Amino acid sequence: MVTVLSAPQIDVIRLLACLSGSLSVFGSVSLVISFFLFKELRTHSSKLVMYLSLADLGEAVAWVLSPASGMTYPCYVQGYFEQFFGLSGCLWQLIISTHILQVNMGAQRFRRQELIYHAVGWGIPAITIAAGGSYDIFGNSGAWCWVKSKYPLIGILILYLPALLAIVISGGIYIHVAILLRKGKNKARSANYDASEELVKIHSMKIQLRTRIYIIPFALGWFFGFINRLHNLLRPDRLAILFYLHVIFFPLQGFWNFLMYGLTERIVAPQSMEETITRTDTRPFLSAFLEKQFSKENLDFWVLVERLKIIPVGTEEWKEQSTLIYEQYIPLKAPNEVNINGETKEALAAKYSQGGFDEEDFDPAQKEVMQLIKVNTIGFEQSEQYHGMLESLHVKEAMTGQIQGRLLLLALLQFRLFRTFGKLFQKKKQKPTLAPENTGGIILQVNE
Repeated sequence: MVTVLSAPQIDVIRLLACLSGSLSVFGSVSLVISFFLFKELRTHSSKLVMYLSLADLGEAVAWVLSPASGMTYPCYVQGYFEQFFGLSGCLWQLIISTHILQVNMGAQRFRRQELIYHAVGWGIPAITIAAGGSYDIFGNSGAWCWVKSKYPLIGILILYLPALLAIVISGGIYIHVAILLRKGKNKARSANYDASEELVKIHSMKIQLRTRIYIIPFALGWFFGFINRLHNLLRPDRLAILFYLHVIFFPLQGFWNFLMYGLTERIVAPQSMEETITRTDTRPFLSAFLEKQFSKENLDFWVLVERLKIIPVGTEEWKEQSTLIYEQYIPLKAPNEVNINGETKEALAAKYSQGGFDEEDFDPAQKEVMQLIKVNTIGFEQSEQYHGMLESLHVKEAMTGQIQGRLLLLALLQFRLFRTFGKLFQKKKQKPTLAPENTGGIILQVNE
């Protein structure tokens, strides 16, 4: 005797699917709104997360809306949504991990790559629903609408197998990036090595490598769905516990991404060039940019003079360091000559000939060099180094007014969302029926 889902079990599945889908709607909408409201979030990586959130939103809506039972038009809509946005979500997860690898291998043409990302993230799912629709494979899948229950193998091949491949490939990419990070640290520590470019990569990888933990809830959500569908393929019986786990974890992808991407970190960008130079977590990116502008010596001089200020004046270390700075950066044809005016050069030359420098002798030169840095970094905010800097500046800190405002907005959205769905669910419970408008997004009959 074949075991089917009872009416009370269907009601539980319906409730769980609605709750999980509602959480993902809230989380996905919050991430999309935050991306457009807060300028500091608009980095390349955050844009990919926004596209992932759009896919999660479409999938969550499929769980929350109310398609009809059987082979009616609303059921087709849910089936198409499940396939298109479910496959799109796992592809965008794979795209994010691939993008991290490409960035850390030196790829910088994000706009050209973005077109490829869209072709993969939206194009491949569109092909599957076009092909599936032409062969009429979408309909009642056992407890909701997706691929018909008489085609279990097709469902696994067009959705769960790609998801499994995405999880395996993404895991391999994160392991590879971890190895690159370890090698980059060792290289940057080597003697007499100019580490500015390497430090840029290390800063980016440290942050981006944190996303390896994001694959855990992603894999967990797909795991129970895969087990349930595999059981449906191998055995005709329907196990309620597998369906419960399926609808608890699978629709939560958008909410997991909200917790991982939306609430753990915040970008704190420097507000001035002086702050960019003085902060040790942003200076390497500026150094890499100036090196491409052939003016890195200005930043090196500024930093050395700043470090000189913490050395006690008159000590042997002071005399040694101040002399080295002068000989490396001030005289005509010095190894790293900075372009300061003649009067400043003459004043420093006089001090040098007298056998020593006073505490404030390098201040005029340092101020002139700061102006040169500002001139040479006019295009910094449009550079790949600047965007890499923003992506590396995810730091945990106490709530500011901006974060409080964001969380207040999200809390309001959450309250209204659950209040709305709570009322809808209560109304449907008062009039139990198999009519299309009362199935709560879940197909009530099991066999076609």
